[in-house]
Amino acid sequence: MPSALPRILVVNVSGIGDFVDSTAALSRLRRARPDARIVLLTSEKVLPLATSCPFIDAAVGLPTARASAMPRLRDAARWLWRIRRILFRCPQAIWLYPVTSRRGAAFVRTLLFLAGARDSAGAVAEGVRSPFARTLPLPGLPVRQAEQFLEVVRFAVPEAAGLPDEPARPDLRLSEAARAAARAFLESGVSPGARAGPLVAVFLGGDRKTRHEDPARAGRWMSELQSSSGVRFVLLGTPGDPGIAPESGVRFLDARGRFDIPGSAALLGLADALVTTHSAPQHIAGALGVPTVVLAGPGNIERFRPALPGEKMRILRQEVPCAPCDHDICPRDPAGFKACLFGIPPADIAAAVRAVLGKMSA
Repeated sequence: MPSALPRILVVNVSGIGDFVDSTAALSRLRRARPDARIVLLTSEKVLPLATSCPFIDAAVGLPTARASAMPRLRDAARWLWRIRRILFRCPQAIWLYPVTSRRGAAFVRTLLFLAGARDSAGAVAEGVRSPFARTLPLPGLPVRQAEQFLEVVRFAVPEAAGLPDEPARPDLRLSEAARAAARAFLESGVSPGARAGPLVAVFLGGDRKTRHEDPARAGRWMSELQSSSGVRFVLLGTPGDPGIAPESGVRFLDARGRFDIPGSAALLGLADALVTTHSAPQHIAGALGVPTVVLAGPGNIERFRPALPGEKMRILRQEVPCAPCDHDICPRDPAGFKACLFGIPPADIAAAVRAVLGKMSA
């Protein structure tokens, strides 16, 4: 028997970290509307995580340009093919991500029309004509993104506003198959009888090159931790993310490119701590409760702060006037190049890792 048509469309066509941040809002929506069929419209790269989310009935993944909800011209046909699943089937739409530009508002209007949304709600920045039937002004919303998503759901659904307030904790579900594969990979890299020290996951990359840690620098703080504290390392990411310079002498398991996103998340979840640039792994660690050191660099840590208590988190950045920023390539001259990130002393990174590992042990 065919399933009922979708009733509520939730739109968050953005990155992996944004999806993880949205899970608390999706949970609240599900508790407020247990009778509704909830469909999440998201980006293709998020789909492997979204399909296991227990708060939605279906997920539709769209091809997008990097750091944008809009498709590239070469992806237009595939975008339209995916959109067919929601065409004129969603009388209500909730747009989680704030609309901050006229071009973005025009794109939202198009999608809402294609979805057939007669009732729509979302947050809009000042000076932008709202594409929604009901508009929540962006000024005055909480700074942190996860809390913004919750406010949008409260505004869009009266039943959600009446629920008791809870902390905006992300909720990420991973399959036992993904966890088993991650465990097997880690066990394959441990010699029989070897003394096992704490396991630290490391991510040095991200979509924007301004957030990439330098492999030689990473080798210095990783080597110091390995010699002083017996730390074992597993390197996360894609084949295009930075690795570790061979001359560093650091011993590590290289998981870059070996796992899909759920598999990498499961591997991260088995670690005693994470060191990451300002990218998706910090959000995943927040959902899984893994103590984390964030090399914030140019990232906006106030808006995209991991959902971890203070004792489980250290955020490091060299303060400079131009941070935070969203540049793909640092525009500063060689003397100031990526000073927000490369100005963090490697000794401070090693000390921060020892601090969160100590809290974990306690």
